[in-house]
Amino acid sequence: MKRLNQDGPTENDAKKEEYGIPFKEYESMKNDFWGKWGGSAIEVGKAFYALGDLGGAKMTQYGKGTGTLTAPWKSWHTGARKNTTPKTDMYVGAGGKGQRISLKKVGGGQVMSAAEGESIATFNAALAWMGEKNNKEVSKMIDDMKRGFKKVTLDGSITDLKAKKGFAATMDDKKRDALIGQLATQDDVHDKLSEDMNTLFNNHPQLKYWFLYEAATGGKKFGPDDTATADFIIEFDPSKTGSSTIKKYKNMGNPSEVNKLANETQFYCAFKTGKKDPYTAMRTKQIAVDKKNINAEYIPTLRHLIIDHIESNESTRRFLPENYEQLDEFALLNRAIQGIKKGATRLKTGVKDMWLNLTDRVKIFLEGLFKKVSAALDKIKRLAGKALHALLEFFGFEVDKVDSSGPALIFHKMA
Repeated sequence: MKRLNQDGPTENDAKKEEYGIPFKEYESMKNDFWGKWGGSAIEVGKAFYALGDLGGAKMTQYGKGTGTLTAPWKSWHTGARKNTTPKTDMYVGAGGKGQRISLKKVGGGQVMSAAEGESIATFNAALAWMGEKNNKEVSKMIDDMKRGFKKVTLDGSITDLKAKKGFAATMDDKKRDALIGQLATQDDVHDKLSEDMNTLFNNHPQLKYWFLYEAATGGKKFGPDDTATADFIIEFDPSKTGSSTIKKYKNMGNPSEVNKLANETQFYCAFKTGKKDPYTAMRTKQIAVDKKNINAEYIPTLRHLIIDHIESNESTRRFLPENYEQLDEFALLNRAIQGIKKGATRLKTGVKDMWLNLTDRVKIFLEGLFKKVSAALDKIKRLAGKALHALLEFFGFEVDKVDSSGPALIFHKMA
């Protein structure tokens, strides 16, 4: 619409597919989406249009398309079902090199969420980018993944099973407890796989670089010329306006940009579930890094701190929905405490004992979180003149320049 100098979509231009989507999708968008999200969509569109690398050309939706798998990828993939979903969500112009975009919404986007076959193929693709065919450590990791990736047969979701809702509402308690135990055992396997995987990546940064590159772009999966292969990773924030709508902008043809994305990405294994039958998937989460010095003392944001604390606590991690990273801080804490409550009510104790158990568990959980918050604030206090900037970043505010002489004095008095 920016290209057409319009403030809103028109039916005539939609029929000409000037908006990069089929007319049927335009009708659905107009009826179900535009009233609530139209203003944000225009802001995002303006920000995209202003990106010089994209040239202000027509943008076309492609995320529902299908990519063509390369022969090497087919040979690396160990699963029967091979995912052909493009890495490209939208493209400008004809969709050639330098025009293909992988789009992520701030707070919820993942670089990858892959089952066993896709994950193993990505390791092999990373080795191919590095010019290697055999690597003992990678081979061991792949063997561990083949043994450790599992699917659990359920007639519903993990969330419903643990909440005793939906398909689990009338389930026999012994059967339900056995299934929860099976999931808990598999979660332990996931934790070990995640630990080994990150040790491998930490010891071999080049492997992580190329693994991340392949996961983000699909270069070996689809080939360099396929429209399904992405050139840019763009994260947008629909709550912002103007150029700040583009939260993250990574040109995957720029090695320094790929390296930055690798440094702020952590891989882990966890259940992925839809309506039924959860299975192990290799996933990603964003971790905070110092923008000026990658070796500087790491200070997490409050959000990262809460997420990491929840993930490290068994009673909270196992009672959260799959997409909990998209929740805000208050919702995260509420879900975590509800998870502790549900875990305590399963114990066969008296009402008084159960209440004490619940109170103690919540207290221990919050005390652990407060200690981490206190440690982060202590680090911020030591930053002196940079303290205000660090404090604002800790609470999730973005600031370009801050006069921190006043707050520096405040922190000095706190010491």
